Amino acid sequence: MSGRKSRAARNAAVPDVRGTWHCQWFDDEGDPDNPKIEDTVVIDKWASDGRFAAVGDQPEFLLNYPITGEVDPSRLVTLEYRAANYPYEPNRGVACLLVSRDGARMEGKWYGRRSTGKLGGGRAVCTRIAAAPEEETRR
Repeated sequence: MSGRKSRAARNAAVPDVRGTWHCQWFDDEGDPDNPKIEDTVVIDKWASDGRFAAVGDQPEFLLNYPITGEVDPSRLVTLEYRAANYPYEPNRGVACLLVSRDGARMEGKWYGRRSTGKLGGGRAVCTRIAAAPEEETRR
């Protein structure tokens, strides 16, 4: 994978979502004001045509997990996540998020398998806490 955007992604004005994000994952069956899980997601590699690779770190449960995703010119981000030890760790799912115009936040919904084995979902809010190093040097 290349460290830079693909030519198609650059030409299509795909938002640069690379960087470090603080994410809060709310559960529709829980408290709407308090996230069920908080973690850090690092989007660090462009694959091609707006696709990227990322890693999630959830320190409370000592989980690191791979994420694949895609962003399009309309600022829509889709993510697929899977616990690193899947199927022994049950967390697996998808998220659909909209990047804010200023690129500082992504908000949307997640849906996947809970630790209980049941399917569920909720609201997701990610706030950029650091840009990718290449992005910082361009500013």
